[in-house]
Amino acid sequence: MKRFLKIGGITLAALLLFAALTFAAGYFLSFKQAEIPFPGQATLDTGPFLPGDAVTGKLRFELPLHSRIRSVEVRPGTGAVAAGEPAIRRSAWRFTRMEYRLNFELRPFREGEIPQGSVTVHLTGHDPVTAAIPAFKVDEPQKNDDAAVALAAPADMAKNRAVYLWAALAAAVAAAAA
Repeated sequence: MKRFLKIGGITLAALLLFAALTFAAGYFLSFKQAEIPFPGQATLDTGPFLPGDAVTGKLRFELPLHSRIRSVEVRPGTGAVAAGEPAIRRSAWRFTRMEYRLNFELRPFREGEIPQGSVTVHLTGHDPVTAAIPAFKVDEPQKNDDAAVALAAPADMAKNRAVYLWAALAAAVAAAAA
């Protein structure tokens, strides 16, 4: 049994050493790659879109292992705004490269054609790289008859009652402590 554990430990150590050396070799070889292949265009969800709808954009790209992302700047076309922060996620490791996925959200605030925008990724040790956000169309909201518009349902008081009880309890504890 001792011999089995000893051989297993040596094998595991050899595999971990091999994995570390492979990663280190890929990391140092990635310095030889001067060019960063960057996609020309991001992809957007398929429409139709209305003003205020969330339009999700995606961008997949690869960087050399030694490069790191400092910041991402999303500049949508006129008539839309970037909503929230872009989400960056590592998705795959290759010998000298790391694949990243960038998700961002746009919100159009007018109908009509929204022109092309851009996504700029600022990197450590390299010039910023830019990809285009394609133009998209925002439809005009449909107008309803006044008779067809339903009134909103009243708020459910049972759900709100617990909030009021907790607020009253917190006020009582604060008054007792004072």
